[in-house]
Amino acid sequence: MTIDINKLRRLAQAATLGGWYVKRGNYIYRCKEVTDGEEKWHPVIACTDDDEVNVNFEANASFIAAANPAAISELLDRLEAAEKERDS
Repeated sequence: MTIDINKLRRLAQAATLGGWYVKRGNYIYRCKEVTDGEEKWHPVIACTDDDEVNVNFEANASFIAAANPAAISELLDRLEAAEKERDS
C-alpha cells in the first residue's frame, strides 16, 4: 500500500481543528461553544452500541480522537523527513 502524503496532509488541514477528546466513551467532541452563559458541546462523531456486541466504541472513539489533524500532520512531517534522510 502506498501512502499519499499530499492527500493526507490536505485532508488533515481541511479537517476540524482540535482539541478533540472523548466524553462518555461513545462521543468524540472537538470544541466548546458558549452562548448566553450556557456551554454547549458539539459531538463530531456519535456512536451507539445498539446491536453491536463486539464493537469497542470507547476504544474506537479514543483512537479517532487521538488521530486528529495535528497528530496526522506531525506524523507526515516525520515521515517526509525520514524519507528525505533515507534518500540523501
